[in-house]
Amino acid sequence: MKRNNLNIKFVFASLIPEQKKDEYFEILRRTINGIRNQNVSDEVNIEIVLCDDGSPYLKDMASNTISYLNEDDLDYIKSEYMLDVDNIVCVSENKYYNKGGLLNCCLKKNPSDYVIVLDDDHPFIDDECLNRFLNHFRNGYNFVVGRLCNPDMTFRGYLDNRVQGTTFALSYELLEKINFFSSEVRQWGCGEDTDTFYKVYQEHLKGNVRAIYDGNIITQDLISGRWRYCLETVGGEAIFIAGFLKKYGTLPHNNESRKFFMWMDYEPSYKEIPESAFLQLKLPDYLKIKTNNELNIFLNNAYYGRASVKQKTKSKKVPQNEPSLKFNNVESKALSSAKYIWNLYKKIRFSNEKIQVKNKFHQSNLKNNIDLKQELEEEKYISDRNIFGFIVGPWQLVSFTSSLLSSGMTLDDIKQNVVFVIYDQDPFVVRHTKKFIVDLIGLCDVIIIERELQLSYITRALNDKLPFESIYQILGTREIQELWIPKINQAPEKFILEAFPEAKIKLYEDGTASYIKDEILEYPLDIDLKNRITNNGVAERYIARVDSSSILLPEIYQGIEYKSISQISKESLISILERVHVDTNVPNKSLIILGQCLSKYSLITQREENLIYENFIKEKIDDGYTVFWKDHPRNDSEQFDKLAASIDSSAFKKLELPSNLPVEVLLNRLSGKDIEVSSFASSTLLYANHLLGFKSRLINLNLMLPHDKIRKIISFIDSNINP
Repeated sequence: MKRNNLNIKFVFASLIPEQKKDEYFEILRRTINGIRNQNVSDEVNIEIVLCDDGSPYLKDMASNTISYLNEDDLDYIKSEYMLDVDNIVCVSENKYYNKGGLLNCCLKKNPSDYVIVLDDDHPFIDDECLNRFLNHFRNGYNFVVGRLCNPDMTFRGYLDNRVQGTTFALSYELLEKINFFSSEVRQWGCGEDTDTFYKVYQEHLKGNVRAIYDGNIITQDLISGRWRYCLETVGGEAIFIAGFLKKYGTLPHNNESRKFFMWMDYEPSYKEIPESAFLQLKLPDYLKIKTNNELNIFLNNAYYGRASVKQKTKSKKVPQNEPSLKFNNVESKALSSAKYIWNLYKKIRFSNEKIQVKNKFHQSNLKNNIDLKQELEEEKYISDRNIFGFIVGPWQLVSFTSSLLSSGMTLDDIKQNVVFVIYDQDPFVVRHTKKFIVDLIGLCDVIIIERELQLSYITRALNDKLPFESIYQILGTREIQELWIPKINQAPEKFILEAFPEAKIKLYEDGTASYIKDEILEYPLDIDLKNRITNNGVAERYIARVDSSSILLPEIYQGIEYKSISQISKESLISILERVHVDTNVPNKSLIILGQCLSKYSLITQREENLIYENFIKEKIDDGYTVFWKDHPRNDSEQFDKLAASIDSSAFKKLELPSNLPVEVLLNRLSGKDIEVSSFASSTLLYANHLLGFKSRLINLNLMLPHDKIRKIISFIDSNINP
């Protein structure tokens, strides 16, 4: 239907158990409010229908058959539980896994132009997701699939080829063609997503579907696994496979509908490779890449370390007429990553020779985008370097350098003996951390890993014997004697530890992560490498390798008892901070807000985050404060402008400090002034309070955050600061 006024119906299955009811309702409200807060025009009519699958709180209102709540009960539920929905379809308790029937009941009543399917625990991560759906509808697509962010903050991607029962949309016309959602799912106990995607794919074969996967439409899965008991109590995996095979004559997990690249267009995430980069590459003819869309897929895979390129022939020899990659001097990390992964791919896939790792490294395009004080040599040998410091961002650089100074080294010693390795994934942080190192230390060796930690997985996919070759090539060595790293419980750090199993580990300050106890796990040595790295927790054998641990605040230390815990001297820290020139135009009775980016990590929506900031800032201005805003390095650069427009006060100003610099470089110059520092959960609240003597105050979120670790951090900071 092509008309300006679109009717959009949101439907999502819900199940609220009696246990943790308050937490589940909070997440449900976030999902609903995330829909209501979407930035859309008045020409779009939105209806939200909650499809409840037997929650106890509805047991006195639901019938044994799937039906709508009557008007009085609906008004009561909306008021009692603060649910901004238009209708509720439900069935009585213990009638679990009626998702298909529930959705069909509400879809067949008051048909809409398009239907968007969510789950109750999958809020949108920003306010533009619905607009992206609408744009695709208006451009002729009738099946749109979004991207899922897992509870551990990893993403499902286009090339994962995983079907999903949430975060997709289809036209009502297509819904009728596939005869709505299948009733067999009730007996199978799982698989409504597999069944739906397969039926849509069958309509694609008939020419009735135009599909697209959009990496910018993202919801976050906040609670996983509530329906898994259906595999035991209702059906099961074997019943599902047998039922699907009987119905369609093919297996559910191994059919063409799972190969998204065969039938869906692809729009990469704005966080991925820029479109302009694709046009600069010319790939060999013998690769099965014929269109810009396929080229897009290849580069995205290269960027994230997946082996997706297929060769037509099984020959391991490189064809003699193989053309070279041409980059036309485009300064883009997407291009450099693709070029690197392509060269690595050729060496492993087409050559029997082992990769020869030379004991040297290139400056990794240090000359690009940075005005260095001195011209760097094209190559430097690091055979005489025995200390490698792995750095995530500017604060870790300050902490790491302060640790070295506290151990008795001088800046000249650091320059001569230390190799700085930046492995942050954010290009903004990488670029400015790189310049920060040069400014602080002078001419020194800097290696940029960026996404190569992910890229290295392609070697594992192609040849299990070479999982670490990419990092060996970049660092120019297979052996590290002394490895300084901020933490040992996250995937990138674990990869580094696995790559250099003999290196002594020296931990340095990494904010609250250095103080809060973490789960300890042990992995069998023969466990799959990827699982060993991605599992949460710290392995006992990593702890056994820790030679020393440097922290700033031993008086509040609660973490795992690493060996040889030493204090980073305040004098060493101050000496580093004072090397950075900043202006100090901050008057008495000022509040500095450290703008964080919880919404970027899908912990809360951007609208919720800005509203909390806005109310807090207005309250402080009313109390007579001048409020200064300090951007987080990963923050949306427009966030201050949005807040300033809403607050509309000359007492709210942006701090004249580059966002990539830690705010501590400024606070150190403000000693003796009546200054407060506030934030959601920043380690700076601890440093400002304990090291520099300022008042610190948490901004109350008044929300049930989904991640236990964040809650621990907030509680830890709150109990260790003195407002």
